Amino acid sequence: MPDFDFKDMVDAAAKEFSKRVEQFAGLEVRKKVLPDGAPLAGITDPVKGALDYKAAVERLDKLADKPTREKIMQACGCTCQSIFDQGALKQKENRQKYATEAEFLANLKSEDNCTTYELKGKNIIQRFAPSKSVPNMPDLRCACMLIGGLPKGTNASPTVCECSRGFTKQRWETILGRPVNVEVVSTPIISSGDECVFIIHL
Repeated sequence: MPDFDFKDMVDAAAKEFSKRVEQFAGLEVRKKVLPDGAPLAGITDPVKGALDYKAAVERLDKLADKPTREKIMQACGCTCQSIFDQGALKQKENRQKYATEAEFLANLKSEDNCTTYELKGKNIIQRFAPSKSVPNMPDLRCACMLIGGLPKGTNASPTVCECSRGFTKQRWETILGRPVNVEVVSTPIISSGDECVFIIHL
């Protein structure tokens, strides 16, 4: 993983979100979603940062249609995956050890202590536990430092998890070298569970 501290990660994610809102929804929408340009940048309080980001996404929900919101958030997720891609590259290397994709999937193992995989028919059920991803942040509800500090009992818009869908889609397309579809089943920030659950439709 790149050697970012917490502030670096928040700043980079906030700037990416601002950039993508302006790219896909336009400058006027970006000014309304992020009134002073990039109000999320520089936040070092995980709870305040998460609540600010939650509010910004809720403003986006009101100002942009669903396809536009999906483009914005999935582009953010793809950028993040491009930075934090060690797990995908390790799995891609593992894929090369098997003669067929089916054989690779039958022997699929997790590369960390946060993620598990279950091959179910032609799909992969991927479970990710954010609370295990950063050892000193056991209450983390998402790996994204913009929303991970969201207090328990407070849920965010499902739009936020389009970022995770974009991240996961690009991850598996890197591993397999071909397109896949990803479905978000549940995540800790939009439901009461402790895991992010995705279905990778192969």
